[in-house]
Amino acid sequence: MDWDSWSDMDKTILKESKNWFNWRYYGLSAIPLLVGTFLGAYGGDLRFFPLILLVFILFLGKTAISIFALLQEREGKKIIYCPYVFESSKLPFGDDVLRFIGYLSFILSVIFGFVLCIVSGFGLLSFGILAVVVALAFIMGYGYVRPGVDLGLSFFSQGVLITLASYYAQSGNFAWSALAVSLPIGFMVSALVLRSELAEKEEVFSEDIIYLPQYLGAETAERLFTLLFALGYTFIVLNVFYGVSGFWSLGLLLLLPLVKKGIFEEAKFLQFYWKFGLIYAFCLLLHFTF
Repeated sequence: MDWDSWSDMDKTILKESKNWFNWRYYGLSAIPLLVGTFLGAYGGDLRFFPLILLVFILFLGKTAISIFALLQEREGKKIIYCPYVFESSKLPFGDDVLRFIGYLSFILSVIFGFVLCIVSGFGLLSFGILAVVVALAFIMGYGYVRPGVDLGLSFFSQGVLITLASYYAQSGNFAWSALAVSLPIGFMVSALVLRSELAEKEEVFSEDIIYLPQYLGAETAERLFTLLFALGYTFIVLNVFYGVSGFWSLGLLLLLPLVKKGIFEEAKFLQFYWKFGLIYAFCLLLHFTF
């Protein structure tokens, strides 16, 4: 991508969207990590060492993904809306240094991953392999080959996969209850991705990529966003009803009045999601404690 060919307005839009996505990309994993950890600790001891290792793995792994995606873009491949640790404009060092940092981050994440497997069991390796597959899909641009694929990958990676992995790291086994608890997070993350695409400016989009709101139309995409939001809350209630999560999770219903205050804007829905996720994790901690 030739950065100099962008207009000043386009540069501002692109830079702001990537800065916003950087924070979201690195921070949002904390929610499924906490949810899976607290759920896995129910009835046992809360061990923080696996959680610390998971945080290191995610941070280093996402740093590597970010750098490799940036290098792919510099080679002329379209990597749209990928979270970059470093801005895609001029850097004080060359691509060789970036590549070295990327490989170093990847190697360290693999080392931490094997330590985590030794601590929590090598069944965790399957989650790591799935995470690498999803990461490669984003790096190679497969997340945008078809409209809506990015929503599905976000649902799986930032919702289901991290929750299940953190649950396994804490408890040492897999449980269907962990999958059920991960579904509200997955639906809310997908809604957040769709919300960001609905809010994006056309100048940021590539002509080669059709996003879901463009494919479905804005009105239908808004309905889909509302459906994803409703599914998130539906599974909260169902999990409480079937005893998967404690009744404390019903505390999330207290956030529903915020819907009337215009959360269906990109920035406001991001704030809503953070409140939703952190309260969800806290409710599971109460379930674990009491």
